[in-house]
Amino acid sequence: MSPSDYRQHARRVLAGHWGTAILVGFVATILGGNGNPNVNLQITQNIGEIDPYSIPPQTYALLFTITSIIATAALVMSIVYFLLGGVIQLGSAKYHLNLIDGRDSSFSDLFSQFSRFGSALVMNLLQGIFVLLWMLLFIIPGFIAAYSYAMAPYIMLEDPNCGGYEALKRSKQLMKGHKMDLFLLDLSFIGWELLCVLSLGIGFLWLYPYVNTARASFYRDITQGQSQSQGNTTVEF
Repeated sequence: MSPSDYRQHARRVLAGHWGTAILVGFVATILGGNGNPNVNLQITQNIGEIDPYSIPPQTYALLFTITSIIATAALVMSIVYFLLGGVIQLGSAKYHLNLIDGRDSSFSDLFSQFSRFGSALVMNLLQGIFVLLWMLLFIIPGFIAAYSYAMAPYIMLEDPNCGGYEALKRSKQLMKGHKMDLFLLDLSFIGWELLCVLSLGIGFLWLYPYVNTARASFYRDITQGQSQSQGNTTVEF
């Protein structure tokens, strides 16, 4: 299947479900379940560039307070992302796979995997560490690692006995020969992302469920293809 096929499939299954899908995507983003969020540091950077001697003390105190609030909020959100990101990713994967598979899907799917909190936390932590270590070598290997582990939440979701490290290993194996396919799928959304930026970010409410559903379609496609390939394998003596 091509990126356009995955997008078309996503639009088809989202028909009649956009309201819930948008809510799931919004809450998942707040709780760190939409992957690694991009943090915009421009506000803090601009504040840091202001010369403290060129402004009145009252204004400087106000800026310091605002900066402290932003830093505290960022710290709190980082902790929330770290603790809940993994388990929310599992819930998000369940919701979108239910859509893809034609099963009943609901907002409660997002919070359905808290019984696996520990395994999801390990998965999220190890994935972050592995990607960071590859990033330290060079940026490109870091991106390759991120795509290698991208299917871990889906794998863990569908195997109740799969732990965090095992999910990452199996995702790496599953994504052999498919990393570029997923990259091209993500790249095909770049036009929509630019439009979302022009809409002051409002468009991302619709884009996130679109992307996540297309990714779920991608996962289902490559896993079914792998199963068929294994089923057709013959042993030669």
